[in-house]
Parts: sequence; structure tokens; C-alpha cells
Amino acid sequence: MPRPSYRPTEEQRQRVKSLSAMGLCQEDICDLVGLRSAKTLRKHFRQELSSGMAEANAAVARVAYEMAVSGRFPAMTFFWAKCQRKQVEEVEEEEPRKPCKVEMRFPGKADRPEHERRIFHGTA
Repeated sequence: MPRPSYRPTEEQRQRVKSLSAMGLCQEDICDLVGLRSAKTLRKHFRQELSSGMAEANAAVARVAYEMAVSGRFPAMTFFWAKCQRKQVEEVEEEEPRKPCKVEMRFPGKADRPEHERRIFHGTA
């Protein structure tokens, strides 16, 4: 006899949506809702999984915007303005590295012949 088809309740739908909004992975949501597999979760809660994270991001963006335009949080105003700019900031190039000579000396090995002492050449 086949297993009866799963029918999600409205309470489960709300819970999946809020857990998705918090950023939980699908396996953890399955554990909390009582499902056996992430495949079942995706099949029955596709809309809740998609819209949960989108609504959470929108809520955070709304609060960030309100903080930025209020004038009471200069750091948020600066951050918001920086994120809204379309141009890409130019990164200054570092000076090209110059070749250097590195000599490694090992204590207690002074009695070795000169040709066994290692001198490494390269860039730092």
C-alpha cells in the first residue's frame, strides 16, 4: 500500500517561510518541520522557500534605508551611498616586487662546507 500524499498545513507553510527568511539550510528546515527529505520540502514549499529570503532581504534593506536617510547614523548613510554608486572604485596597483636575496643559516651547522650552505634567490 503506497504512502499517502503529503499535505502541508498553513502553520507549516508559515514556519518554512520564516525559517527560510532566517537563512536556515533546507536540511535543517526539514528537521524542524518534520519532513524526511529536502526533495519533499522543495516540492511542497517552493513558494515559501523563494519568497521567505526575498522578503527578509527587503525588510533589512528597508531598515538600512531608513537608518541612512534619518541622519542619525552617519556610518549607515556613508555605506548606503557607497553601495548605490554605479561606478567601480579603482584599486591602486602595488609596486612591482623587486628580486631579493634570502640566506638561510642553521645554528650548529657552521662546520659544513660552503657548497652545502643553502642560498635561495627569488622574490619576496
